[in-house]
Amino acid sequence: MRRTSLHVKSIDRAGRARRFFSTENKGGHGPPYVFYVDFGPGMHYTAEITRGRDRDLPTKIVTAAVIREGDDFLIAQRRSDDEHGLAWEFPGGSQEEGEDPRETLAREIGEELGVTIEVGRVLETLFHRYPDFDMLLIFYRCQILSGSPAPIECRDVRWVRRADLEGYPFMPADMTFIRRLVRGEMETPP
Repeated sequence: MRRTSLHVKSIDRAGRARRFFSTENKGGHGPPYVFYVDFGPGMHYTAEITRGRDRDLPTKIVTAAVIREGDDFLIAQRRSDDEHGLAWEFPGGSQEEGEDPRETLAREIGEELGVTIEVGRVLETLFHRYPDFDMLLIFYRCQILSGSPAPIECRDVRWVRRADLEGYPFMPADMTFIRRLVRGEMETPP
């Protein structure tokens, strides 16, 4: 089996590594995803997500940009003809073959919003099952380096206050992150 690893690490407030994962068989067409979660010295667990016989679906690795100005966050609305049309999301997109997730995010934001960004640290990684595919979603803290966000490959873009985010119909995969962000459980330096 060809093995490709993607490592993601997030750091808790005490500076300890909280989580990383690796994927085998890049592109998600083979088994399994292995998650290793480290909560500090001697406290960790490993979980394996495999596809059952009835769940042999592709897994997409998707990146999302968390761009903040003050207490406002940049969100984008999908076009009506897109899958999950008119839903809101943190802008980003699917990883292409052989592409680093940070490269994916910078490329997608340039194409969708017409801005150049600096891709920072990972804020969260989530696994979500849709009816037709599985998704591994990586949220990155990002900063706009040049340009002004415009809806080039999306319907709309808005700066929205943290407290108002839950009032928008977000993609299902985003909702866990949104709830944590609104409750203040997610550290997102400006």
